Amino acid sequence: GVDNALSIGIEFVVVNVLDKGFDIHCHLERAWVFHYNDSFGSDVEFTQFYLSSHISYRTGDRWKFIVRAEAGYTEAKVDEFTIDIGGGQLDISDTELPSFYRFKAGGSKSVRGYGFETLSNNDIGSNHIITASIEVERKVFRRWSAAAFFDIGNAFNEWKDPDLRKGAGFGIRWYSIAGPVSLDYARALDVAGKPWRIHFTIGTPVL
Repeated sequence: GVDNALSIGIEFVVVNVLDKGFDIHCHLERAWVFHYNDSFGSDVEFTQFYLSSHISYRTGDRWKFIVRAEAGYTEAKVDEFTIDIGGGQLDISDTELPSFYRFKAGGSKSVRGYGFETLSNNDIGSNHIITASIEVERKVFRRWSAAAFFDIGNAFNEWKDPDLRKGAGFGIRWYSIAGPVSLDYARALDVAGKPWRIHFTIGTPVL
């Protein structure tokens, strides 16, 4: 179906970038709060809060650390029910949030080792999200570096059961004119079979 969602709210974005390439020092902070109400003409009512931070800093000539974290909370109704599938049962937790406002985790800019936006209730998005990551880089050549990282997080509907997923791995970085080109090899630590996934990204260092 189609939902109409009209809101009032405020959003802040603060960006500071110094230097370039491997030597870059930067941070990005983002926050918002929105309220949706049927008196505004919305089909649904909910309030959503979000806060994230991305910090990159160099220490010495060859080492750099990247730390990022985000947390989001939505006050919205959740429908829970059970369906029978092939003799078994599947528990469904579905928020009434419109799809555009649902949180999802996983992927090269979130929890690596998992597919893009595959971490949420029933893969359809959730009310809340928590993710965090720490990465260390070592410069190898003028424009090349090696990296190791650990990510954790998930999107979920119930704070009592966030089921945070973990991923870890390593990668290489090439600092081109268009921004860093990254190739990561990450393992999903909470999935049977020890699966590995390749993540490839290109772009600015703070997005």
